[in-house]
Amino acid sequence: MQKKVITTGKTNSTYYNLSKSKPVTLTVSGPGELVVYTRTVVNEKKNSSRPFILKYQVDDKRIKTRKVPKKQKSLRSRLKTDSKVVTSKAHKVKIKVPSGKHTYSFYRQTTKQQVLTRYTFEKRSKAAWKEVQSKKLKPVILKDLNNQKKVQYAQISNKEIFKFKTDKNTGRIRVFFRTNFSYKMLADCVNRLEIKIDGKPTAFKITSKKSSRLENITHSELVPGALEKIYIELPKKGEHNIEISLSDDTETSGLIRVFATTDNFKNGSYEKFAFSY
Repeated sequence: MQKKVITTGKTNSTYYNLSKSKPVTLTVSGPGELVVYTRTVVNEKKNSSRPFILKYQVDDKRIKTRKVPKKQKSLRSRLKTDSKVVTSKAHKVKIKVPSGKHTYSFYRQTTKQQVLTRYTFEKRSKAAWKEVQSKKLKPVILKDLNNQKKVQYAQISNKEIFKFKTDKNTGRIRVFFRTNFSYKMLADCVNRLEIKIDGKPTAFKITSKKSSRLENITHSELVPGALEKIYIELPKKGEHNIEISLSDDTETSGLIRVFATTDNFKNGSYEKFAFSY
């Protein structure tokens, strides 16, 4: 573990030196958000730090980088061991952590400056998804040939539109999409799914394959496509009008299930941790 450094300001804070070879490593259990606070020791003749690259490795495999911009000198933050040594203002780097246990190792890169880091982790509670039903679209029943379970979808096209209104606490929506294949269609099919939020459209180009395990009970002449999942984070709290349809001006149709949750990274439920070693 890298050497601890105590900084003074309004309160004392514990930071850890970053090097190019020996990482600061921590393990967290997601989902959640890992926040890295960086400060750079600033030469007394300078007014700001120099930009640098923060490098980190995820699960000893993937290497990622974030650019840390130059920051002005802090008027309060100094090293406790030497009050003449001034640091820059803090810079936040936010990293979304997926479900499960993950290891993150941090290094400094492209700089000889002394870089100090502090870490917090905000654990997000598991999202509680509630399915949204359409009263105007006809239901389509699919059956899983492996376990014989049946599930209901709504059929959409460029004319059949799934419309609903979120409540003021909805943070995200999730769309399960399957294309409708005829037996004459090729193995791959491209659909353009359009999702409008308060009239503002976003298009998704989806390439689908036929499912080998599902049967369309309602329309036996059609074959369901493999499942595609789309997650949309809503821009802010409040009620929103949502419309989901296919933008293709053809007879193509698709099947969807829609879910909503109050959970997102902006206004979700968190439990916050600070790291100490």
